[in-house]
Amino acid sequence: MSEFDVKIGVEIHVQLKTKSKMFCSCKVDLKSEPNRNICPICTGQPGTLPTPNEKAVEYAVIVSRALNSKIPDFLYFSRKNYFYPDLPKGYQITQYGISTGYNGSVPVIKDKEVIYFPIERVNLEEETAKSIYVDGKVFLDYNRCGIPLLEIVTPPVFDFPDILISFLKSLRRTLIYLGVSDCNMEEGEFRVDTNISVNLKGATLDSRVEIKNLNSFSAIKESLEYEIRRQKEAILNNAVVTRETRLWDEVKKETRAMRKKEFVEDYRYFPEPDLPPFEVKKEWLTKELPLLPDYYFRELIKKGADSKEAEIIISSPFLADFTLKVLEKFSFQKVKGWILTEILQYVDDLESLRELPFSFTDFILFLENLEKGLIPRHIGQEIIRISMTEKVNISDLIKDKVEIKSASEVDKVVEEVIRENASVVEKIRAGKVSAISFLIGQTMSKLKGKANPKEVKEIIEKKLNIK
Repeated sequence: MSEFDVKIGVEIHVQLKTKSKMFCSCKVDLKSEPNRNICPICTGQPGTLPTPNEKAVEYAVIVSRALNSKIPDFLYFSRKNYFYPDLPKGYQITQYGISTGYNGSVPVIKDKEVIYFPIERVNLEEETAKSIYVDGKVFLDYNRCGIPLLEIVTPPVFDFPDILISFLKSLRRTLIYLGVSDCNMEEGEFRVDTNISVNLKGATLDSRVEIKNLNSFSAIKESLEYEIRRQKEAILNNAVVTRETRLWDEVKKETRAMRKKEFVEDYRYFPEPDLPPFEVKKEWLTKELPLLPDYYFRELIKKGADSKEAEIIISSPFLADFTLKVLEKFSFQKVKGWILTEILQYVDDLESLRELPFSFTDFILFLENLEKGLIPRHIGQEIIRISMTEKVNISDLIKDKVEIKSASEVDKVVEEVIRENASVVEKIRAGKVSAISFLIGQTMSKLKGKANPKEVKEIIEKKLNIK
């Protein structure tokens, strides 16, 4: 048993997918030339007044509901004093004392089960500007400043990086299914601050260290593993673990001190005087939510998928919905190879599946033709390849590729093959029945695959008087 207690909590920051910023009408477009989507409000000019983005508030309520959170009847914003150049007005409008959602939970897939991890709160706030570092200088792009941002906070309930990663993946999937954010980690749309403390068992010292702005699962895992080792070594050497904020150095694979960790009192929160409290709309609380990943996971497991297969499928909302619709007609065992191997091998990004060149009804027709033997497997693989690479509807390819020859044509070709392969026929009649595969192959080759191999086999067996 370890002599240490490890406690990890996280704050996740999620950019919401709205057309305009949180408190002004500036366009949300991070691909624009720097500092083009700005105005006196989001750059903090004196005398300006903020107006909340209603769609962002609705998204925050929807996320809170999906995360099983309690939602108060009224909400208000607070000021968090914040003296950094990425927020030029000197404070951030956020939520404090009251959150859009609180005491919620996130369903996390572990093996074949779904277990729940708690979240403390879901806060709505404004994003800061993007800092760009060039040759020792810092440049600021205020296009990002003021974008609606969710802050989702957990208590320190994680004691191992791997389960935290599973939690974050589940949360990210849920947000994508809700359609409130693309959660692109490379673009900083879903980024994580971790808070970690290591103590000897029974000790109560608050040596919490924060690691800021982690935007990949590998960086989260590696930084936590490093920080756990660093703090354990410090404790064993009777050194003091300082309460501070640290940054992860991706090149050196180590954390380094950034600044002393603030206490809540340092931010001097108070209710935002320019924004009165407002009521949570009933329609936000009653609007039907989309089906979420844990629902699809459970359904796929019921239908025979293992947990790994189910997790791959629910990585994409489109693929999860597509697969369940197909499974209304076919068993998972019959379709899993076609979906997980034949289709996904041509996909670089699961999001691109939304542009799949065929519908689930087209795919069901394809599978029905396969089951009836009207499409040989190798022709089916060719149909999928052409459809995926050349963006051709699968139904058009079925018409083009599948021209099943008539029974009389097949019969005629079988006769030819038997005449041309007398030595093989002799072996079959002598008892080497497996050699019939050669005759089937020759027949299918002459027919260019446009026949049912099962029927070809039956005709050959009949002509050779074998069963």
